[in-house]
Amino acid sequence: MSNIEIIEKNIVFMSWSKPKSKELTEELKLFLERLFSDIEFFISSGMQKGELADVNIHDKLINSQMCLVGITKENIKSPWLMYEAGAVFGSGGIIVPIHWEYIADWHSWIDKPLIRNVQVKFIKHNLIKSKNEFKMLAGSIEEKFNIRYRNFENEWAKFVEKIILIMGKEEYSQIDASCEEFVNKLSKRKTFVLDNPYYNKGSTHFLSGFESFDLYQLIIEEFLFAGKRLWIYGRKNMKLFSGSYSNFFKYLLEKTSLEHSGISGIDFRCLFLDPNSNEVETAHLNTQILKLELESTILRAKNEIKNNDRLKKCFRLYENKRDEIIIRIDDIIIYSKPLFYADGRPSLSTNSNFKVLSANSDFGKYCVEKFEEIWQNASEMK
Repeated sequence: MSNIEIIEKNIVFMSWSKPKSKELTEELKLFLERLFSDIEFFISSGMQKGELADVNIHDKLINSQMCLVGITKENIKSPWLMYEAGAVFGSGGIIVPIHWEYIADWHSWIDKPLIRNVQVKFIKHNLIKSKNEFKMLAGSIEEKFNIRYRNFENEWAKFVEKIILIMGKEEYSQIDASCEEFVNKLSKRKTFVLDNPYYNKGSTHFLSGFESFDLYQLIIEEFLFAGKRLWIYGRKNMKLFSGSYSNFFKYLLEKTSLEHSGISGIDFRCLFLDPNSNEVETAHLNTQILKLELESTILRAKNEIKNNDRLKKCFRLYENKRDEIIIRIDDIIIYSKPLFYADGRPSLSTNSNFKVLSANSDFGKYCVEKFEEIWQNASEMK
């Protein structure tokens, strides 16, 4: 009986989920294959027709010494990623998450067990840092398999060009370019990261945090000294006049002090529900409280305006039922739809869900038209 020599292969399992992650991980596989010889970089999308997929994948999982997990915003909670990473880890392998985009709440232990593994990050606005991250990945593979990598500098240039092209594909665009920076700022704030946002046709949906202090603070920060347009279709606008934004009103007063017919260079508009309108009767669970709060906040607004006739024109009172809440910052729309009780009264909007989208999208254009309609029908604040 002849002896059979068992050769242990060097295998790296490439884990992906969802189309964007698949295409990026396939490109990473080609890049690593050009750097290393004698290492098999396995990806399930590369299997031949007729292969027993489940058998082959299981075999590669339990025999892989390393698993590279391609993570994007759309697949971060994919059970397949967790299963494949867990199988390799259970067999003694090393797990390396590859972050293809910024993950706001990555440091949540609750539903992201891969946090315990040091990740490699591709940062499209900082390619020098990205290069260092992937060079360290190549170094980790080199150390694990004792196989030197080659031609990194030349291969990196080709690799990064392909990755940028993939990320720029329209079908992978989750956030409109005009909203991306604002959404990323929101996603970094603790108020919004516990409920991970989800994406749908260019809109970013946050499950909580609407009308919170953090949201208003970011809106004002976004507008001050750089923004050209801020519209608020509010009701009481109590947070705006809470005393926390004195710099905002100082800025408006400075703008109106210039020799212009209106506010210099900006378009600020704020809508209050008229405390004397019939709508007050059904716009709150307690009509008397709402009326007092409206009158009190309008009084604060007048105090901030300081009898400035030009600034006074930025505020109007409406009488219609508010079944949508719209805030516009330049080309960004923040939108929420209140829920109503059986008697027609709205529930509290504070800390409710909302979405962020482009003012140039179809729904964004609808929001702009809706605001304009209400503004035109509203009366100036006396």
